[in-house]
Amino acid sequence: MQEKFASNVADTDWKELYSERYRIDRDVTRRINSILASQTGRIQKSAEIVDFGHEAKDTLISHCNIDDDADDVLARRIAKEVHQECPGLNDQTSRQQAVQVTNALRRKGFRGVRHTAHYHDLSNNFIGMALRDEEHQALPIVQAAIYCCVAQRIGLDAHPCGFPRHVHVIIKSPSGRDLDGRIGSPNTESPAMYIDPWRSSEETPKEDLIMRLQTLKVTPSNFEALLGPSSTAEIIRRTARNIVTSVEMLPQIMGVGGHSNFPSTSPSAKDAFYGALWALLLLPEGEGDQIRAQQERYIPYMLRYVEQDFLLDLGLFQKNALTYFQEQYHYEQLRGKVFQMVADDNSPKKRKARRAKRHESVRYKVGQVFRHKRYHYSAIITGWDVECEATEAWIAQMNVRSLPGGQHQAFYHVMVEDQSVRYVAEENIQVVTPNAVTPGLMAIAGQHFKRWDRTAKCFVSNVRDEYPDD
Repeated sequence: MQEKFASNVADTDWKELYSERYRIDRDVTRRINSILASQTGRIQKSAEIVDFGHEAKDTLISHCNIDDDADDVLARRIAKEVHQECPGLNDQTSRQQAVQVTNALRRKGFRGVRHTAHYHDLSNNFIGMALRDEEHQALPIVQAAIYCCVAQRIGLDAHPCGFPRHVHVIIKSPSGRDLDGRIGSPNTESPAMYIDPWRSSEETPKEDLIMRLQTLKVTPSNFEALLGPSSTAEIIRRTARNIVTSVEMLPQIMGVGGHSNFPSTSPSAKDAFYGALWALLLLPEGEGDQIRAQQERYIPYMLRYVEQDFLLDLGLFQKNALTYFQEQYHYEQLRGKVFQMVADDNSPKKRKARRAKRHESVRYKVGQVFRHKRYHYSAIITGWDVECEATEAWIAQMNVRSLPGGQHQAFYHVMVEDQSVRYVAEENIQVVTPNAVTPGLMAIAGQHFKRWDRTAKCFVSNVRDEYPDD
């Protein structure tokens, strides 16, 4: 596509190009609709969408109903406001402009985190949330990224600086001049300046940063790298590590055996943690044995996530993660598990029609919202069994036989607002019919449901190949 844009307009067969894009849009849409219509073969269909590559982006965005997808629209908007607030900005030196950008951002509320107790809040890791939030709270790495986006829009050569523990911004001088506008030698780079927009609008002397590095016992040979611009990969790694730290500091975190203890947060702690693992896997730090050690740590962990919550990512996992693991001793075990997951996904689900006599005793339907009579959490029914089909160990652990209805009553598969998946006896379900559902329930409903039916006051099932009458 880029080659077509770069070539002579007359050399492109635009009719053929339109036909090709129409075909891609049609084929991607068909696969999306097929994923929504049936639980069978979803992994393969998702992999086929991925194979379209960047060509599928526009179609996927249209299905997400995104109104404004310009990559730097917010940076351009803020930069325009900075120009409006600072008349004569273009006539100032680079050093003066750098300070003006910081002052303008701080006047707009970009002042870091208000209370240190909330420093590691998960939301502080996301640039989109920092831009939309009224208080614009963010970690230093996010604040630095926002600063650099705005500064670059007005012509400054600004980049995040990879200083340990607290990201700063480095602003380099323009070609042929220093930061104060004086003409310099074209073959000599003038000294850069540093700013910490998270703490202050004042310039941070380089000497202060060197003293901090000495306090941290950093080897002098590493000073230059730590005081220079960070690579994009390093910023992504640091952000991913910050997300992992934020999730680990939540009141309840994921246990070794599953994901059931994730608290309800915005953004989703589970989704954020999963995304951070992908970033750390695909952009490892170090070389050789260090990289292999990181891969060995993350890959089995990620496969549990894929199996439990992100099944449509299995094709991506096979292509981009499992291949890294081929030299590890339990590669065949992981490979076998992946193949079994694909086989299970390709197998049609066993239909549970309500007209069957043995199903008549099942009282509630897929899509209904309820409150647990004992534990009072809200959840959505995603499936049911005529009686408890859990293992004997689970039945004993949960004291199922001590329930008034015992194990020979309907049991329901449910998704809870905290993103956990549970198995609930019918006697503990109290169906509710709210006029609207909470954002927490709405956020987790997409895998099993098409939409919220305001009239019926329940979710419209997306798993009718398994539960045709629900």
